[in-house]
Amino acid sequence: MDDYKEFIVKLQTNFGPPDPVGDVEHQLDHLSMKDHHRVNKYLVEFNCYASQVKGYGEGALRHMFYNGLPDQIKDEVSCVGKPHTLFELCTLVQTIDACYWECKTECARQEKSAHNSSDKSKQPSSSRNTPTSATSNSASKCKDKDKDKSSQKSSAKNSSTSAPDLSNVLGKDGKFCELARAGN
Repeated sequence: MDDYKEFIVKLQTNFGPPDPVGDVEHQLDHLSMKDHHRVNKYLVEFNCYASQVKGYGEGALRHMFYNGLPDQIKDEVSCVGKPHTLFELCTLVQTIDACYWECKTECARQEKSAHNSSDKSKQPSSSRNTPTSATSNSASKCKDKDKDKSSQKSSAKNSSTSAPDLSNVLGKDGKFCELARAGN
């Protein structure tokens, strides 16, 4: 063969999939973002498949993209409202995913520091380096910790603003009774 393009066509015809567009459509139909993955990995795979299918409109691609998202992202999208374009949906999902992973990282950091401080005070030095397991509901623990901190701050604020009763040790002039006696 003298023609390289013809050679490639022959290779694809003889050794390639019998229906390459159908295979891509099938992969696109069954594409889903895993809970432990970030949305950018899903976006790359989705865009790779979407660029290979023919005749799919933006609405169909938006629908397929949304169907492949995990439930925690779908829940957040439903709170805000589903955008009308694929681009807007992708942008919204990226924002939600970034917030989710930021919160998860912050909660893990707080949990680790809480475990480290409690481990140092409660356990002997030989067991301090024991790894701890992360819980699946760390986001709710984060919220509970924030509520506890805010209630502690408000109770500390209330206790610091209320002055102790000193009427029994102060004289009429506002000086301590003992000091007033010493001055006489």
